[in-house]
Amino acid sequence: MTTIEPAQVFVCYHKPGEILKSQCIRPIQVGREASRVLLEEMIGDNTGDHISSRNNNFCELTALYWAWRNVEAQYYGLMHYRRVFDFTDQFDDIKCYGLDNSTQQKLGLDDHTIRSALDSCDVILPKSVDVSLWQGVDSVRDHYCREHLEEDLHLLRTAIQAKAPHTLDDFDTVFSGKETYFYNMFVMRREVFHAYTAWLFSILFEVDSQIELHDRDQYQKRVFGFMGERLLTVYIQHCRRSQGLRIRELPVVFVTNESPPGIGHAFQSARRRYVQMRFRRDSIYLKLFGWEFRRGKEACSQLAP
Repeated sequence: MTTIEPAQVFVCYHKPGEILKSQCIRPIQVGREASRVLLEEMIGDNTGDHISSRNNNFCELTALYWAWRNVEAQYYGLMHYRRVFDFTDQFDDIKCYGLDNSTQQKLGLDDHTIRSALDSCDVILPKSVDVSLWQGVDSVRDHYCREHLEEDLHLLRTAIQAKAPHTLDDFDTVFSGKETYFYNMFVMRREVFHAYTAWLFSILFEVDSQIELHDRDQYQKRVFGFMGERLLTVYIQHCRRSQGLRIRELPVVFVTNESPPGIGHAFQSARRRYVQMRFRRDSIYLKLFGWEFRRGKEACSQLAP
């Protein structure tokens, strides 16, 4: 009889790093099939049904595919060895300097906190990003075309039209909009996860059958990882429209091995927490400790924290 684990949050590694591991957190080496390095104390994405050899193109999605095809759990999640969720939603910085026991506790990277976070939701996601706050970008489409290849979006839309036409309107809504989720990070209830991965890989494999990768540099060869980030947003848009899932957004913390800065860092951390200023052509948002000021239509609906 197959054992169904309560939650399995996979942390992706492609080189040595501080290992996160518990009953709920499982480190996994991505791309192990073609890697010259065998990372100890973790599973690989090259057993059972897998696409490990495609890691150069699919990035962390090889771990996602492996979990989908080989693991039984009530919740499935994906994080990275350098990007983790703050499951407490209380960490007051966007960086941490190593993952010692104290830092793991502050971020809630333990079974009890993770399970508690999942009690009240169906899906955990990173906090969404408004790409229009970046210079020269007006939409998710603009941002993708600036960073990657525009022709890939035409292939992607055609694949959705062929494989999942019921989500085509959601694709158009997301790519013409301003908000998206990055990092291919999430935790999902079992039913949502299996529906999402079946949808995702049917589309990506269709694009894979049409796309030419040989003449690209190494960065642009990671195309399916980049597509996967945006497609997560598309699927969530579809679920919001059709299913009414309980969704919770949590901060993502970047893990670095740099030495922590001194008092200047503490001041900047406090400023980010208590002082916020956001300006647009048609709206203003200011926050100073507990005092807030908004002006403009979008300030109330989009700029508030």
